[in-house]
Amino acid sequence: MKPWEYTLDIKDAWKQCKQDEITVQQLSAHIAGKLKLLSIKNNDDDYDKLNFIDDFEEYSKDPDMTKDDFDCLWEALYNWADSARVWLCII
Repeated sequence: MKPWEYTLDIKDAWKQCKQDEITVQQLSAHIAGKLKLLSIKNNDDDYDKLNFIDDFEEYSKDPDMTKDDFDCLWEALYNWADSARVWLCII
């Protein structure tokens, strides 16, 4: 299998959220913004990326979203990223 083709670098925002300096809503907005900048060559993966952008933007506007809610969406993104060859840089 080919190595990672893309990188989604969110380590600074990830660290800030872990240290409670930003909310999961703010982290979600940051992830949506980074996903928008990611240029995916495969149409199916790009379509999925657009859905994740919508989901993270929606989460960023939901004041009732919890870390558990975020974790569910993060797990889905993680699984997609693995198949789309996107490295999720969080450390």
